[in-house]
Amino acid sequence: MTHPSGRSDGSGFTTPPPVVPPQPARSAAPATASTGPTATLSPGSVLEHAPYGVLVGDLSGALLSWNRAAAELLGLDEAAMGSAISSWFGDPTPVDDAFGLAQAGLLDGRSPTHLVHTRDGAVHEITAVPTRLEGEQSAVLVLINDVTERTRAVNRHDRLKAQVALLNQVSETLSGAPDADEAMDRLAQLVVPRMADWVTMNTYDERGRTVRSHVLHSDPDFAALAAVTGDELPDAVSEELPSRRLARGEPAILIERVTEEHLEAFVPDPEVRAMLRDLDVHSAMAVPMPGTSRVMGSMVLVNRAASPTFTAEDLAVATELARRGGVALERVAAAAEQRELATALQASMLTEPPVLPDAEVEVRYEPASHAAQVGGDWYDVFVERSGSVVLSIGDVSGHDPQAAAMMGQIRALLRGLAFGTESGPADLLTHLDTTLDALGMRATATSVVARLLPAGDDGSRVVAWSNAGHLPPVLVPAPVDGVRQPARALESPPNVLLGLWPEAARDEHRVELEPGAVLLFYTDGLVERRREVIDAGVGRLLSAVDALAVGDDLPLGELCDSLLEKLLPGQGDDDVALLAVRLRG
Repeated sequence: MTHPSGRSDGSGFTTPPPVVPPQPARSAAPATASTGPTATLSPGSVLEHAPYGVLVGDLSGALLSWNRAAAELLGLDEAAMGSAISSWFGDPTPVDDAFGLAQAGLLDGRSPTHLVHTRDGAVHEITAVPTRLEGEQSAVLVLINDVTERTRAVNRHDRLKAQVALLNQVSETLSGAPDADEAMDRLAQLVVPRMADWVTMNTYDERGRTVRSHVLHSDPDFAALAAVTGDELPDAVSEELPSRRLARGEPAILIERVTEEHLEAFVPDPEVRAMLRDLDVHSAMAVPMPGTSRVMGSMVLVNRAASPTFTAEDLAVATELARRGGVALERVAAAAEQRELATALQASMLTEPPVLPDAEVEVRYEPASHAAQVGGDWYDVFVERSGSVVLSIGDVSGHDPQAAAMMGQIRALLRGLAFGTESGPADLLTHLDTTLDALGMRATATSVVARLLPAGDDGSRVVAWSNAGHLPPVLVPAPVDGVRQPARALESPPNVLLGLWPEAARDEHRVELEPGAVLLFYTDGLVERRREVIDAGVGRLLSAVDALAVGDDLPLGELCDSLLEKLLPGQGDDDVALLAVRLRG
């Protein structure tokens, strides 16, 4: 180091005068900065070869001298003499505060250690202690310990720990996603801001075309711009864009520093490229979301300049996150396909009801919320040769394609048995049960079968029904003298389910219906709730019917839709069949 006089001794310190070892201030009275010649550390000073950096400053905070370690840590040369010591650190506050205490005579050897960053990004622990130079000039020693590598190691450890926790959480979070949109939203919420400032996720079809995009930014001020950019990108990018390369099957991509050359290659459109500049795209990773047979989508993570640059370790974690995301996307895609097929199968078997001259008929079917939960619920309405209307509703045990297939066979068999005979509902159920047993069709099912007999001279009709372990039908009587009548369940002694005891005796019941009366048949998904007795659900149905003011002025279809909306605010855990009949006047 060269002394201001131009003399250098090659030691790393200039010569006189030496520093007196740190001592407490003699009094609490404010000290004044020296205006004499610059003080320097002597070659024999105990601090000259200390393994930590030492800065000497007067009470104003001006740099008077330093040792070799400080020169190496901060890059000091003779031009630094007299500069503000605090200016050599990214956050000057701890140093300025220490010199403020020294000026007030309050700085002592118990000063706390502060963690500060230098202008080049290093991390140092600094401690300020009071001292006196020879000649009794008050001064402050700033001791510097370089903890950059230690801090980085701790940060890497903490970051790895957080990333492992993130990986553990993502599988659990994605496992219950009902569809691709929800899976992408959940994954984005996990990734931002814990791993990136901004994420764009795309899902692809079998040909690698983008089906949907999901964008999430951690900063609300940038969220709208990020969303607009995400909408514009598909039509403004080149095939060199990382997400497009991933769609073609390329591996994960890490761009530690996104340059202008990158942006020009990825986004030829200057307006969209300007949006990306405004979003401060600094570091990026693009990782595929693989399925077993194709790439399901991609995830592009972006950090701004103020956030850490992505590393190879980050890319490894992002790759695993995306792999788990791909598994979730493939699962929901397969479940959606199964659901569509099963629903189509069920719809093909649940035909539209006939148009009757003297009665309205409406039917509804709501599948369960679980993706492939197509079960054995059915309804049926048809007119047999005598003119009677046959109504049936039932539920085969199970929630799978096998249950749906068995439902189709039972429904078709019941229709065939009923159409060729004028047997009453009890005999029909008995005949159905014995036939199922004789054919080896092993299944259990509940069912209500009813016959709506031809109308009498006054327009009234008799309905006869038999119940094989099913929920009771609900009757809304016709108004009496314009006064609405409360709904009631057509309770009857329970008969055994189909498939348990073919020879069991079955009861038949009858009730007369006046024009305007409504009959409701339904399956248990409409009323059954976990940890609740079934009677409570039936009571809830009766209350809902009464609250809807059922009468001639309420269309029957609207009644069905309102009941489903009221009793099933969201998709339920079980499928629901609903059959409603109203006699015309």
